[in-house]
Amino acid sequence: IQHSYNDRMKYDYIIFTTLPWHPNQVKALQDIAYPAKLTVALEGPTLEKQVAAITPNERKFLYERCNKTAGENLTWFHYCKEPGYKGVANLGYAWQAEFRSYWIWTHPALRPYKYMVWIDADASVTVEWKVDPLQVMVDRNLTILYAGWPYGNSGGGEHLQQKFLQHYGVSMCHVDNLLASNKQQQQQLDAAVSLDCQPRLNQIAGNHHITNLDVYRKTIHQQFLKNFTQDYRFGRKNDDQVSVTIIGLMEQYLANQHNKNSTQKLYTVGHETTLGVPLRIVHHCMYDANKKDRTVCKRWKQYDEELKQNWPGLQERCGPKLMRKVPGSQKTAMES
Repeated sequence: IQHSYNDRMKYDYIIFTTLPWHPNQVKALQDIAYPAKLTVALEGPTLEKQVAAITPNERKFLYERCNKTAGENLTWFHYCKEPGYKGVANLGYAWQAEFRSYWIWTHPALRPYKYMVWIDADASVTVEWKVDPLQVMVDRNLTILYAGWPYGNSGGGEHLQQKFLQHYGVSMCHVDNLLASNKQQQQQLDAAVSLDCQPRLNQIAGNHHITNLDVYRKTIHQQFLKNFTQDYRFGRKNDDQVSVTIIGLMEQYLANQHNKNSTQKLYTVGHETTLGVPLRIVHHCMYDANKKDRTVCKRWKQYDEELKQNWPGLQERCGPKLMRKVPGSQKTAMES
């Protein structure tokens, strides 16, 4: 990120982590980021404290989900099931989904900032960013600027429909790309809403996006997100991808309802490539979450060689081995 972009911009970094880092690790990363400010922030209390804080009934349900006897010591690495979700996730992964869906927007470390450039720890920047994506956010007054869609989908049935109706007065039915017929794969997302539809939502990719934190902190959206994520603690199914999608598109819908007399519709959800800022971030072997634009997958030596050939000065700065395993529990956010 420094080589690509932040040598110029010198924006602050915040590294969110579930587990504490050793001070030497923090100092090593701060030295790399300098002169930009870098902070390592704990996402929240320890698992032990979070479990102790929930009600006895919530705690009993959690132990049942994790197939553990009440009173047994739970760790972030215990795998637990949940109603309505076919997969099984460990508590650490479920917590990061819950944290990124709801708790992150009001985290103390983010309070001074209006915009957040989110990048997962297992995502890789591959080119120089010649256009500042944050300037695009500001110039277009966007709520979210995203790289990839569709990236999975989420239902929720009547249960989610009722949550929409309770907080917004309408239900989001599905997400449309208004430029779907464009052969250049351009995108302009919009939400179809109704009083009587059950949601089936194609999601924005969560590995990278840029968000207007002031919008996501709005009372109406915070109340919805709390209701959406807090049926029970440590839930995986209502994750960050569907949360950022819902808030981005509902804010766009509400802005247009407020602006009904205007002849021009407001679009506050933007696609990076369509708006001329393809950032070429690799995640799960795809550039910008595009399944048709793939890189070599897990052949790190070949990947290193391609990066070094295509990006002058990178090897001299980062050393011969550019790709290294990154702990999955650590997530990276860069703020402006």
